[in-house]
Amino acid sequence: MRSAAGRVDALSYWVASDHFEELGRPPRLLHGGFGLITVGGIAKPRYHALRMFGQLGETELPVRAYGDGADGLVQTWASRRADGSLAVLVWNSTLDQSKRDGDAALARRIQLAVEGAAGRTVTLTRLDREHGDVTTLADRLGVTGWPTDQQWDALRVADTLAVEKVAAAAEGGAAVLELHLPQPGAVLVEVAGS
Repeated sequence: MRSAAGRVDALSYWVASDHFEELGRPPRLLHGGFGLITVGGIAKPRYHALRMFGQLGETELPVRAYGDGADGLVQTWASRRADGSLAVLVWNSTLDQSKRDGDAALARRIQLAVEGAAGRTVTLTRLDREHGDVTTLADRLGVTGWPTDQQWDALRVADTLAVEKVAAAAEGGAAVLELHLPQPGAVLVEVAGS
């Protein structure tokens, strides 16, 4: 999505759901399907990631990044919405598929300074193995085939990402946040309009 910004008018994910009539019923809930949503309608992390991208505003803002992993492992996309609020998406990912399940050595500590935002309300929405990942939750619940009724209820928790209000430090006119960003992981930082 980021690399296509400004170059194409629209992008679409190929498949919405893991349910394919042509292939018949999958053998288990997490069978390796490439849809955004599982059979049974639970959002996968890639669904949440696309939703987070969709929360960005219409006006792209400049970002200065520096430090270990900046503009490589760690990417940032900042924006202003029509109502004056700001949305900044920061994500940590690698193209090394052997690390697709995460690598603690690639986690990063991020300091995000949003100029002119001191004193404004700031919220975070996290997406990582502990937030919004149906596969991690299914593993913890012991789901190997199809979930029981109780497991389905528990898995639906992963269907939504929690929004948490945070206190940002004020440095000059900037709101400053210190964030732990696992790999893979993403955080959407939203700053209320002035």
